[in-house]
Amino acid sequence: MINLLYKTRLLLSVAIALLIISAKADKVTLKYNLTVGNTYKIKTLTDQVIEQSIMGQQQTIKNRMEGITAFKVQGVEGNTIVLDTWYEKLTMSVETPMGNFVMDSDKPDDINPGSKVLSKLMNKHFTIKMAPNGKIIDVIGSDTIMEDAFNEISSTNNMQISIIKERVKQFVKKESLKGSLEIAIRCFPDKPVSIGDTWTNQLELVSIMPTQINNTWKLTDIKEGVSFLECKSTLKSKEDSPAQNMNGIQIKYNITGEQQTVSKIDEKTGWVIESTMNQEISGEIIADLSAQGGGNQKFPITMKSKTIITGIK
Repeated sequence: MINLLYKTRLLLSVAIALLIISAKADKVTLKYNLTVGNTYKIKTLTDQVIEQSIMGQQQTIKNRMEGITAFKVQGVEGNTIVLDTWYEKLTMSVETPMGNFVMDSDKPDDINPGSKVLSKLMNKHFTIKMAPNGKIIDVIGSDTIMEDAFNEISSTNNMQISIIKERVKQFVKKESLKGSLEIAIRCFPDKPVSIGDTWTNQLELVSIMPTQINNTWKLTDIKEGVSFLECKSTLKSKEDSPAQNMNGIQIKYNITGEQQTVSKIDEKTGWVIESTMNQEISGEIIADLSAQGGGNQKFPITMKSKTIITGIK
């Protein structure tokens, strides 16, 4: 009798252990499962502080960018999700030692060409084609929207318009937009995963500061229909990227950095509930001052930023 009871307990223990192992090994498929005809939105808020030393003068620049982007699912072509996309709101504010300025799409003003440009970008539709893991396959029509907006703005201050155009490019220029969107929405693996599993992807930013980002994602938990993800990233400027024209000076960046991301994702749709990214970058600006008789000069720079992305239903 005692032997039988011992065997029964042993079998029960083995069964429970196997059940626990089986539950732990259950795989989930993380991907975008969006409904055709529905509209999904994200709100993005970024605060950034830049410290740089120019000609021995220490400068602090503070940037804040906020936007609401809408995505309406037009259809699915094979393994590609087709999204009708538009901006509902964009604001940018900059604090510099030489002065501050604000651009707000909700407050177009004849004496503020930046706000007028942003206002003309609102509710102008372009198309995004996206894979179920969030990889942006193509962006169609965004460049035309930007050019049309600037063609409608007349200003005698060509330098001011040039500065505004460089800042706006990151929102609507095809290649810049592709990278910035992938930072916000490309987070899923190409195969089913279990809690504790990791996967990697690589992104490229094509903007004022062309950068390669290597991400390592991890599924940390699943609770009540919410997937919890963490990501650790390394960033490095692309050495072969061409110099950028900033106010008539050709500049390049030599930077490295790290980024940490924590995200909550709706398990049913794959749409973000909330995601927070903290980023730190350091390095140098390489400026070609040959035209000014100074040759190539290097200036140290550090950047810290925090971005919060919130899904809007």
